[in-house]
Amino acid sequence: MQALRLGRLDDGLSNLPLRHIVTDIHSPMLEEESIDIMTSRAVLEHFLNFDLAVDRLFALMRKGGIASHHIDLVDHRAYSSSEYHYWSFLAEGDDWSDGLVNRLRSCEIRPQFERAGFEILRYENRIGEMPKGFMRQVAGRFR
Repeated sequence: MQALRLGRLDDGLSNLPLRHIVTDIHSPMLEEESIDIMTSRAVLEHFLNFDLAVDRLFALMRKGGIASHHIDLVDHRAYSSSEYHYWSFLAEGDDWSDGLVNRLRSCEIRPQFERAGFEILRYENRIGEMPKGFMRQVAGRFR
């Protein structure tokens, strides 16, 4: 336990009957139905082929496994430039891409998990307040 408290995950987990793996979901080292617990934080919004990613995640999960994913749906440019805010990319055209974020909205993500076979036990959507007047700038499918 002391190793975990100090942030040394590999050392802290080494004597437990589990494996901690950090890898790409398409890695051949991951066998189908081999994962009991899966978690991600601010990762899944980066899969440009989200359908394929969710199908693979489901295939990796063992029956009865538990997954928890936090998906960051804000415009990531806001993290590095004050020129942008969390909703800026909603004003970009439907064909715009920064090549880093899939631009899916919450209402498009949940159905993909359900289609792949996941049973949704809890689903939260935290929405902040858009800048005043920004809704008039929202473009295309986000309108």
